[in-house]
Order: sequence, then C-alpha cells, then structure tokens
Amino acid sequence: MNLSKQYPHIAWWVENNGWMIVGSDEESDSFIRLIDTIGVSWEDEDSKTIDDALIKAELFLKKDLPKRFPNRFSLD
Repeated sequence: MNLSKQYPHIAWWVENNGWMIVGSDEESDSFIRLIDTIGVSWEDEDSKTIDDALIKAELFLKKDLPKRFPNRFSLD
C-alpha cells in the first residue's frame, strides 16, 4: 500500500506543514494527532482502530486544508 496515494492530504501535511503522531503517550490517548507549529490541529480519541483514525484524519484535512491554504487546495 502506498500511503501517499491512499491518504494524499495526510502526506501533504507531513511533507509541507506539520507532523503526525501515531499512538498514545502521556499527553493524549488518541490514535493520531496532527500537529503544526501552533500546536495540535486535530486529534482522534474515538476510533477503535488505526485504520479508522487514518480515514478520519484524511477527511479532516480534506476539509481543513482548503481553508488554511486556499491557493493550494480547492474545495471539491
């Protein structure tokens, strides 16, 4: 599986804007956190599997990135 093809918005985020933390730690029980220089942009605490969390992160970024970067992404 090619993650950048299955999750293009997550790939763009990690390559250009921030990072993604996978797994819980002392600060959060979430599967996934999307972080940029400002802090946590999104986190998933409801998913039961990593697959579900990745899908939710991709959907969040698909909606959020056009608002943050309108010259790079279009609302489709």
